[in-house]
Amino acid sequence: MKGLGVVLFLAAPLALQARSEVLAWVPTNLAAADVVDLQVDPRNPSRVWAGCTGSGVFLSTDDGVSFERVPVDLPATRLWNIAIDPGNPARLYASTDQGLFHLEGDGTWNRLRPPSGWGGAGWVAVDPSAPGTIIFSADRRRLERSTDGGATWAVTRDDSS
Repeated sequence: MKGLGVVLFLAAPLALQARSEVLAWVPTNLAAADVVDLQVDPRNPSRVWAGCTGSGVFLSTDDGVSFERVPVDLPATRLWNIAIDPGNPARLYASTDQGLFHLEGDGTWNRLRPPSGWGGAGWVAVDPSAPGTIIFSADRRRLERSTDGGATWAVTRDDSS
């Protein structure tokens, strides 16, 4: 029976490869990285993105066994989380201490600026049923949404008053 190719991660530099025959821990090359988020490409599960505080974003093309750093540095010092656009898995979003960024197919990071004027960290997610729809929260009281890949933003919830 062929292996499943599923990879489970812990906050340690080890990956558990789940195969139909054997479960085994194998070390990864992210030993010195503080991994804060992992995302699996929905179209190609062998591609795994790792967001690491202080050291940037890494990509694995071998089910998480080894990772290579994204060549262009993310212009931030603290990464909170990453999200993949399911409609375009080459497009990655990163929520950082310097705002919200997206990685283009050419390998460059571009900053997205929601109209609220926030400049710090938050959480980002991409709606799997509506690719290009991004949900962002700069704090627990305010939610913003873009339906055009981050070109325009609208506040969908604001409990700050």
